[in-house]
Amino acid sequence: MHFFHAKPLIDQSQVFEIIKLMPKGAVLHVHDNAITDINWLIKNATYRPHCYMCFTYERGALQFQFSDSQPTDNSICEWKLVETERAASGDVDAFDKMLYDAMSLVVDDPYAKYTSQNEVWTYFGEYFVTADGLVFYSDVFEDYYREGLKEFHEDGVQFTEVRALLQPIYELDGSQYDTEYTLQRYEDANKDFLPDNPDSMGSKIIFTSIRLLDKPTIESVVNTAIYLRKTHPHFLVGFDLVAQEDTGQPLLFYLEELLIPSEQGEDLPYYFHAGETNWQGVHTDENLIDALLLNTTRIGHGYGAIKHPSVLKNMKDRNIPTEVNPISSQVLKHFDDIRNMPAAYLIAEGYPVVIGSDDPVVWGASPISHDYYEVFMGVASARSDLRLLKQLTMDSISYSSLTGNEEQLCMDLWAAKWQIFLDKVLDMYNITDWERYVPTTEPATDVLPFSRAATQDSAFLLQLSLLFTVILVKMFTT
Repeated sequence: MHFFHAKPLIDQSQVFEIIKLMPKGAVLHVHDNAITDINWLIKNATYRPHCYMCFTYERGALQFQFSDSQPTDNSICEWKLVETERAASGDVDAFDKMLYDAMSLVVDDPYAKYTSQNEVWTYFGEYFVTADGLVFYSDVFEDYYREGLKEFHEDGVQFTEVRALLQPIYELDGSQYDTEYTLQRYEDANKDFLPDNPDSMGSKIIFTSIRLLDKPTIESVVNTAIYLRKTHPHFLVGFDLVAQEDTGQPLLFYLEELLIPSEQGEDLPYYFHAGETNWQGVHTDENLIDALLLNTTRIGHGYGAIKHPSVLKNMKDRNIPTEVNPISSQVLKHFDDIRNMPAAYLIAEGYPVVIGSDDPVVWGASPISHDYYEVFMGVASARSDLRLLKQLTMDSISYSSLTGNEEQLCMDLWAAKWQIFLDKVLDMYNITDWERYVPTTEPATDVLPFSRAATQDSAFLLQLSLLFTVILVKMFTT
């Protein structure tokens, strides 16, 4: 079942209710301008003054722009003030619903509307053009990013790695700032988020560029990434190339540019999208080989990996995880049935895997809980249990860019929350004789990693105390 049809059923399930409560550790694959609920953008950003909108003549795609006067360039569309159009509509709720529908990929019949990968990718790309006019306006930018971090935190996430193009932030007069300014605003928003959320590790940025650009542009971007890595070493953690991989340039095309850091002895970790394809023997799946040769830290998506035994062996030998994004993979038409996702093989064979959500707001998903549900119920074995979920959340922290002390602190935060989560679920279902749920052939701690005392008030208070202690340590060490 397509996620658009399955979501109402998932939201009613007891499994999803439990997964929502579960501490998720880290989310390591998500893109910057698709982390905050579209409804927030509509109800917040488009209600601000000086917001203009239009629908393009060619495809009817929605565009936004903040300006101190009505934009005079009507070559692609006719600009109108959102405030005026909303008032003239006569139905504010219907108007806002129209804006939502114009931004989201969610439709009643996705199979009829999105008949090919290229077609759904075209609509997908239009979302970013629409959102960017709102997100990268100076007065919206930090609010948007903080709200995104808040939504991930409320969904049980302790740390987020965000892939960001570091696009220019603009002002009402049309002036724009440079790449470093955008990165600094991300870092400022992250710092503002942390004091109010001491049980979170916040976020770090993976700088990205588009795999459709020419070689001189990528050379310039790589050199910028090297510079930003030096000036913001604790916040900018690496580099990646993004966009539709099947129609983009292969990594090999940019080989000279991507070798610049190693040739100069510079530290710029790579986190490449690679093998995001159904095809075999094309440049897209062969990106997996080049990603490994370029010493990638993780593999984004990696659907093609199961067709390359040597790639799989190399990934396992070097402990390089695959970033699995199940809902994104289905919506973008890499498969119809979630059970056929290549990650099923990776999980079954014990390959390192971390769960991401890619661009969850575009398909109306939660920050990460829906993706965990799809993996647990559709990708993993029907015999999988709490052990798999626990391993995936722990691995998300272990394979993150967090340094030694940061990683341990995040793991401590997660561990304290995990114990509280277990108590909460036992209490929700009034389970006091939990031993009867444990297979007799396995030790109880392997299936439900808590003691009988964990259901008692004293143990619960002890776990709360541990969590607060970790939070205090974090506050005094940051």
